[in-house]
Amino acid sequence: MTKKYYVEKKAEQLADKLDKLSEKQDKLSDNDQENKLEKQDEINKEFDKIQEDLKDLDKENKELKAPLDIPKDTEKEKSIDEDLKKASEDLQKENKAKAKPKQKSASKKMKEMSMKMEQSMAEGEMEELEEDVKMLRQILDNLLVFSFSQEELMGQFKGLKRGSPSFNKNLKLQQDLKQQFKHVDDSLFAMSLRNPKIAEDVTKEIGNVHYNIDKSIENLVEAQMPKGLSHQQYAISASNKLADFLSDILNSMQMSLSGMGQGKPKPGKGQGQGMQLPDIIQKQKGIGEKMKEGMKKGEKPGEGKKSGEGNKGKSGKEGKPGSGDGQGQKQGENGLDGEGDARDIMEIYKEQKQLREALQNELNKKGMGGNGQGTLDEMKDIEKQLLNKGFKNEVFQKVLKVQQELLKLDKAIQEQGEEQKRQSQSNKRDFYGKNKSLPASLQEYINSIEILNRQSLPLRSNFNKKVQEYFKSND
Repeated sequence: MTKKYYVEKKAEQLADKLDKLSEKQDKLSDNDQENKLEKQDEINKEFDKIQEDLKDLDKENKELKAPLDIPKDTEKEKSIDEDLKKASEDLQKENKAKAKPKQKSASKKMKEMSMKMEQSMAEGEMEELEEDVKMLRQILDNLLVFSFSQEELMGQFKGLKRGSPSFNKNLKLQQDLKQQFKHVDDSLFAMSLRNPKIAEDVTKEIGNVHYNIDKSIENLVEAQMPKGLSHQQYAISASNKLADFLSDILNSMQMSLSGMGQGKPKPGKGQGQGMQLPDIIQKQKGIGEKMKEGMKKGEKPGEGKKSGEGNKGKSGKEGKPGSGDGQGQKQGENGLDGEGDARDIMEIYKEQKQLREALQNELNKKGMGGNGQGTLDEMKDIEKQLLNKGFKNEVFQKVLKVQQELLKLDKAIQEQGEEQKRQSQSNKRDFYGKNKSLPASLQEYINSIEILNRQSLPLRSNFNKKVQEYFKSND
């Protein structure tokens, strides 16, 4: 755990150093007075030191049991190194105009390396935390099953005696529960290797459960029922306390995961929280428009011209040395290879990430997380493609595809719950509760004859005789 923490922090520090060195190189290229060979050599040495640190980091990362996903772009490092050396050579010849594009290119590439490292580390940390949350939830489920099973078994032992036929069977069940808890312990140990939030209290309660289960088996075998039942009760208490600790840790991890998903928004920008699906669709459409503009911007500068062509046919003031690189310089700042393009890509990347998180929250609220998983994966792929390829047509097509998927998802949500095959209807008929009167002939019969007292029963002669004898005998 200590080694892993060290590697993570070192990777973060190197990404930060690359970002600061990129800004330093960019400022130097824009400052004609300070743009000298000595300053450039300092930047070159700093980058050489970062390269050495990256090699050490890669070596230390490979020594971990589960190496982290830290991107290593050897080709880009080599390209930056070449740009820096060529910039130094041009500055040595006092050709600042020629050195400037190389400095800009090196600055942009260092910025890209830094962003890629930060993104990879953030994604790796989030994925690992998601796996831990899922694993811990499963461990909690297993622990609760163990606790309920142990409590039920303890209740069965309370009604048994040593010679009972079910005694040995229940002892075997107690052994099975011991093995079941061993699996919980192994899972927690594996998880503790990658997550420092597994506290000492958790380890202590695991030991208490093991101790009391072993003691309960030992006492039950020796027919000491009260002690055996007591240790079973202690095992249940320890497992419940352990479940409580793990529940708190799970909540803490889920809060951390939610915080990582929200990111660190800039002032004035939303965090992707509380957006509804129509808002997400509209903002996704806006991302498509921005990408379209970015693709057009990348095509405009330098059309049909090579750098240096701007000085042809010019004389006087316009023919100063280095004035021919004006077009190339403009292209370097705002075109496809400029830092301005990298900034635009990063802004769109952040917006896309916020939209994905907002969509995840919205789907979870509506209980449709599974239905939109494909769309979420597509949006995550767009984020990766933006960093790797920038404003390309294939990335733009993916954005358009996600727009269509979001519209379908919106329609599915609207249709959810609208099925009316079994629809209840209230009764619209009125009932006054008035019974119809009896027929007049029947009413007259009831009023004139006391049926039970005055009418003789229609019995056969032999039964009639017995009835008469019965009444006479009771007189």
